[in-house]
Amino acid sequence: MNMKAFGSHGASEFSVAKCPSNTLSMTNSIIANYSDFKNESHVIVENGRNQKFLFTVKTDDGIQQGSLGFSGIQRKWAYLGIGQKIRVQACKMSDAIAQEVVFEIDFFRRQQAKTKINFNTDEMVDIYSRHFREFNHSFMEDQEFLVTMNDIHLILTVKEIKTKSAMQVNGRLTGLFSLGETNVMFSSAPESSILLGGKHRIRKQNAGIINPDFDFQRLGIG
Repeated sequence: MNMKAFGSHGASEFSVAKCPSNTLSMTNSIIANYSDFKNESHVIVENGRNQKFLFTVKTDDGIQQGSLGFSGIQRKWAYLGIGQKIRVQACKMSDAIAQEVVFEIDFFRRQQAKTKINFNTDEMVDIYSRHFREFNHSFMEDQEFLVTMNDIHLILTVKEIKTKSAMQVNGRLTGLFSLGETNVMFSSAPESSILLGGKHRIRKQNAGIINPDFDFQRLGIG
């Protein structure tokens, strides 16, 4: 199978495999053999449960032809099993530039969940924007990305995408990262001990402190 055939005949069948290495897992891309994909691109993966997911593709000789390598996080998100047959179709994302992407951040390892730590979101934007640009990343709501900050593994979950194209997969918005055009924001996960600073953070809502519908007259202070 070559990329010309793949692109011209719609969906093609691939087998799910493990990502060949931890280093490639950190690209947050699915890994394909160069013979199957002549260029890095974006694809829609159908998992056999009538569910579709958007992924960015990176080529590497470490994966066999006819297979696609998924990290554990990617397989969990898309409900995929090793050896499973999936249908894959090329997806043009050039007209779906994301204006803003909001990530929810949390620890990847449970044993770190109670560790209080501060991260500067301005520094995070600089680091992760370079990563997203390098791999020409696309995003889909609820998609998870494994990243590191100060040698700590973190999970970034796409909570919101703002885009003019309104391109959807399975009813979820998608978008393509573009340096200088895509604003990246962060919020810490509920109950997370991660503290965020900088201009690219979204403050947690103190829900429940004041109910806007509460009748203060009843307390005699209205």
